[in-house]
Amino acid sequence: MENVFDLAVIGAGASGLTAAAVAAENGLSVLLLDNAETPAKKVMISGGGKCNFTNKFVSPDHYLSKNPHFCKSALARLKPEDVLAAFKNAGIPFSEREDGKFFANSAENVKNHLLSRAKKAGALFRFKEDILNLEPLNAGFRISCKTKTVNAAKVLVSTGSPACPAAGGNSFGFKLAKKLSINVIAPEPALVPLRFPENPLVDFSGLAGISLDVKIKCSKKSCSAPLLFTHKGISGPAVLTASLYHDGAAPLSIDFFPEGSLAAHLKTLKENKDKRKISSVLCDFFPQRLALRFAALLPDEKKNAPLAEIPDKLFFKLENTLKNFPFPFAGTEGFEKAEVAKGGIDTKEINSATMESERVPGLYFSGEVLDVTGEVGGYNLHWAWASGTAAAFGVLKSLR
Repeated sequence: MENVFDLAVIGAGASGLTAAAVAAENGLSVLLLDNAETPAKKVMISGGGKCNFTNKFVSPDHYLSKNPHFCKSALARLKPEDVLAAFKNAGIPFSEREDGKFFANSAENVKNHLLSRAKKAGALFRFKEDILNLEPLNAGFRISCKTKTVNAAKVLVSTGSPACPAAGGNSFGFKLAKKLSINVIAPEPALVPLRFPENPLVDFSGLAGISLDVKIKCSKKSCSAPLLFTHKGISGPAVLTASLYHDGAAPLSIDFFPEGSLAAHLKTLKENKDKRKISSVLCDFFPQRLALRFAALLPDEKKNAPLAEIPDKLFFKLENTLKNFPFPFAGTEGFEKAEVAKGGIDTKEINSATMESERVPGLYFSGEVLDVTGEVGGYNLHWAWASGTAAAFGVLKSLR
């Protein structure tokens, strides 16, 4: 016998669990389906296991989409203070860190809360369930699963993106959408480390583990945050944000000395009769291994010269290079290392207030499956909560 529900949610991630809970709390019969053994895997790895669940600076300015106004309605409905209040009421300890980021004390606590909230409201779960087909009917939908068939008046797809397959990232939602003639903007890895170019201005090999504050400019966006050298390239918050906005064409511009003037500091030391070599002096401003690479930018005869033997014009030339350091785009570490994907379901075909497809009435989308991608810092989880909530209320409005 076929099961009939008001709402079937496909995808037990942050957004799907939120939508299931809100819908069930408001009296709907809800079934949540997922092919994974356990839910909310990406929640578990967010913030290094501490779950960076929102940011007090949430606004549309921190999101990328081909349709930049799309996220405004959902973000206006669910503000950071609403999320903080919900976590407080749930008894989840959290703290504020730099740049407005809020972290829970444990991602496990967040996952458990999402599950218990939905279960307490009456939502049913079916994990390890392979979905074979989604068929729109005259009234509602038929979901053909490996074990049985489910009928639902409304369906919400919250299946995420191909990013981070180790935590369940997949393209199922995009494949499903394409079968129903819903436009999908090709997904690309985002919030992802970048690879070293083949012939960089400076040899950055052997610097893995070194981190420093920089300012990165790309396209029309700039970001001031830490950069981390890896074995294959660069990472860290500044780089991850740059990977979201970079168009893959022009080189990134990295400012390795974002505060003050390096040349002015070097001139002052020279005037004060500092007898050290330039390579040693640069260690005052940069980690030692990196300082030696930057000293190599000077002419050969000056690389190991005392400050007194280096003309001021070379100080300014070095400063200009380090404040506008070109980093050619040589590719990313791919979906394997990406935190999210940019691209997804074309939001021009989605109602921004309800998350309902305009092409397939009764079908809703939320979370990362949509072409809305946030910056580093809790923005993507906030979008998961906000879009899931908007979708749930959209379903409620349609059924009442």
